[in-house]
Amino acid sequence: MKYLSFGLVFLLLLEITLFSIAKAEEHEKVFIISEKVGEVIDVQERIRYALFPQIKGFKSAVFLKLSDGNFVAEVTYEKNGDEKTTRISQSTIEIISLIDYIEKASEGKIRSISLAGEAKTGGKLVSVSGKVGASIDKSESSEYGIFINIPNFECATFYRMGKDGYVIQIQSTTDTLFSVVSDAAVVSILKDYVKRYKSVKANRASFERKWSIIAYDEQGIPITENEILGKKGSCCTLGCTLGGGAAAGFLVAFGEAISYMDRSEEPSLVPVFVGAILGGAIGYLKGSMFDRNMINKPRIIEQIRKSRAPK
Repeated sequence: MKYLSFGLVFLLLLEITLFSIAKAEEHEKVFIISEKVGEVIDVQERIRYALFPQIKGFKSAVFLKLSDGNFVAEVTYEKNGDEKTTRISQSTIEIISLIDYIEKASEGKIRSISLAGEAKTGGKLVSVSGKVGASIDKSESSEYGIFINIPNFECATFYRMGKDGYVIQIQSTTDTLFSVVSDAAVVSILKDYVKRYKSVKANRASFERKWSIIAYDEQGIPITENEILGKKGSCCTLGCTLGGGAAAGFLVAFGEAISYMDRSEEPSLVPVFVGAILGGAIGYLKGSMFDRNMINKPRIIEQIRKSRAPK
């Protein structure tokens, strides 16, 4: 009788739990984010609007409105050959922004740039030029000769990473890639390039001298002398600075000591400090020159190209 009671209680609890789950599912309604994508966001729509870039193996997604008024995106993806599902919470503000984004992108009022791009890269969206807007599309890629080596290229968007350079989000018809450019001047160079394209095309050498451009990466983005110098070693600079300062300081101190040998007053340390500073400055200039001359430019250019390769 005792075991029967426990069994009845267990069955009752199980029934209540299943009923609660069923009722909860009844109150989950598919929310159509836009008629442009319908109930289910497929792979092509995900690529077109750069949605869910953090999901690898993406297959489809639906937005659900819960009984409490909140929203979730239910994303189906493939991992190790198995189909899996995950839910991503969406605030009301995010939903409103996404609706506005898809509508404007569909109407051509803005380019298909990722709302998640800034969160994904940690950078600030920047416009390369008023002529091309927030992103460079296929026709602009062909016109200006950049990103032409990216298979199935769709568009590229730049994000500023503090003072360290940029992350370029590259969208193709099959994937979303990212390229890191550590030259903080690259967007300024591209702005000038697009603005004065006709004159640059007629005299590219003059443009390259102005910006100290010595090579290009596989995307057609310039590699400058300043970026290469930023990769140089500093052993000669450091050694010559310290050595020059110490040597000059020692020589001045030695001279001071000799000159005061027959005098009663104490030698002054001021000339020693001045000599050390001047010696260090001269050593720094000489060391920088040595480091600059020791740069293996072809090797560094190849390193930059590899580091910028879209991943």
